[in-house]
Amino acid sequence: MAVWRYTAEVLPALADEDIAKGAGEMTLVAPIPAAANAVAHAIGARIRDLPVTPEKIRKALNQS
Repeated sequence: MAVWRYTAEVLPALADEDIAKGAGEMTLVAPIPAAANAVAHAIGARIRDLPVTPEKIRKALNQS
């Protein structure tokens, strides 16, 4: 089994004006459609309205 050893290195800003920009929010977008696709694959019916709720799953199952 491979063991990865990683240490974080904090780099100084290139200039005083360099601050963090909101890049982390992009990671929150992908899991939502992925979860909806997983539900669609599991039940055989696509739910196009978010959030995916048990009621919407029951309705989709009854329509298909």
